Amino acid sequence: MLTRVYMHFYLVVLALYVYFNRGIAYTYLAELTWLIGFLLIIRNWKNYSFPWDRKVAFLLGFLFISFVYTIIGLTRYGALDVVRDGFMFNYMLFALVIPVFKDQFEEFKIGVFRIYKWLPFVVLAGLLLKTKILNHTSPAIFGGIPILEYKNGDLAVQLLITSLLLLTGNIRYSLRYQFLNAIVVVYLFLLVATFNRGGMLAFLVGMLFFLYYARKNAALVNIKSYIKVVLVLLCLSFPLYLLTNIKDPVQGRDTGIAQLQKNITSIIVKDEKTALSGNIVWRLAWWSKIVDYTIAGPYFLTGKGLGINLATADGIKMEDNSLRSPHNFHLNVLARFGVPVAVAWISFLVLVIRGVRKRDFPLEHLLYVAVFISFMVNASFDVALEGPMSAFPCWTFLGILFYSEMLSSCTKTERVGVY
Repeated sequence: MLTRVYMHFYLVVLALYVYFNRGIAYTYLAELTWLIGFLLIIRNWKNYSFPWDRKVAFLLGFLFISFVYTIIGLTRYGALDVVRDGFMFNYMLFALVIPVFKDQFEEFKIGVFRIYKWLPFVVLAGLLLKTKILNHTSPAIFGGIPILEYKNGDLAVQLLITSLLLLTGNIRYSLRYQFLNAIVVVYLFLLVATFNRGGMLAFLVGMLFFLYYARKNAALVNIKSYIKVVLVLLCLSFPLYLLTNIKDPVQGRDTGIAQLQKNITSIIVKDEKTALSGNIVWRLAWWSKIVDYTIAGPYFLTGKGLGINLATADGIKMEDNSLRSPHNFHLNVLARFGVPVAVAWISFLVLVIRGVRKRDFPLEHLLYVAVFISFMVNASFDVALEGPMSAFPCWTFLGILFYSEMLSSCTKTERVGVY
C-alpha cells in the first residue's frame, strides 16, 4: 500500500517538473521524493531487487564518492552549497528507486508515458497564457522564479521523449490527435532551436541515434511513414512559427528565420563578431582552465571538491553573479572530482550506450538509451543534471532501462540474477 501511494506521488511530482520545469525548482519536491525513495529502499532492503551489474556498480560508486566529498566539503564551505553541489551525483539515486515499484512496474511505466502524452499541449497552453494574456510575464511563486519559465534545452529533450514515445506507439491518440501533437512538437522545437543551440543538438542527436539503430527493426514500419510527413509538418508548423513574436528573456534572441539561421551556422562556422560566438568563447576559455588545472595541474586526483563556487575560483565573472558551475556536466565532474572520477564517469556513459550494438537489443531499450544520450548532450552545454528539472526525468528513464534489462535477462535465462 505504501509503495503504491509513493508511486503515485512520484508520478505527480515528475509530471510537475516535466510540465513546469524551472518554475517549480524551488519547491524541493524532487528532493522530497528522493528522500522518501531512499527511506523506502532501506525499509524494504530484504525484498529490494535491483540488477547488480557494472552499470549499477558505477552508480553506487558515484553515490559513495558524493557522500565522501560532502563530508569533506562540510568542513570547508557552507552546508547549502556543499549539499547542492553534491546532488549532481545524488540525483542518480532516482535510477535505483525504480525497483521499489517492482510489483507495479508496468503501471509505473505507463504512468510516465502518459505524462509525455500531454506535454506538448501543456507547454503550448503555458506559452499562450504567458505571451497572449500575461504580456510575456508570469507570477513568481516559488523562489522568485516565474512559474511559466521553461529552460529551452530541457524542453528540447522532453520534446524528443514525446516524439520517440509517439514513434514507437507507447503513447496513443486518435489519428487526428497524433497529427495535432506532431504539429505542436515541431512548432515548439522550432522555438527551442531559435533560442538554444544546445537544445537543438540534444533533440537532433537523440533522434538520429534512435533512427540509425532502429532502421532495421521490423516493429518500426511506422517510422518510414512518420518520416515522410516531416516536411508536411514543417510546412504546417512554420507559418505558426513566423507569426510568433517572442524574445528570449535571458539572451534577448527573437524568433525568426534570421536567428534560426544564426544558431545553425554558429555551430559550424566561427564568427567572432556575433554575440553567439562570444558566448562560445567564454565557455571554451573556462573549460580550457578546468582541463589545465586537472589533467595538467594540481587538482588531477581530487578536483576542487564540493561547495566551492567554481566560477569565482576560476576567475569567471557574470553580470548577475549567478553562475557557480561550468555549462558542461562532464567538465563539472572533472573540476570537482578530478581525473579518476571523470574517467569513471566517461566509462559509465560508454557502458550504457554500447549495449545498443547487440543484435537483439529491444526497441524500447533503444528508446531509453536515445533519451539518455539527449540528456547528456544537453548537459554538455548547460547547467542541467545539476538540478532536478533534468536530473529527475533523466535518472528515472535510466532506472527504467536498467530494470527493464534485468527483466529481459530474467526472461531469457529463466533465473533472477539479483541480490
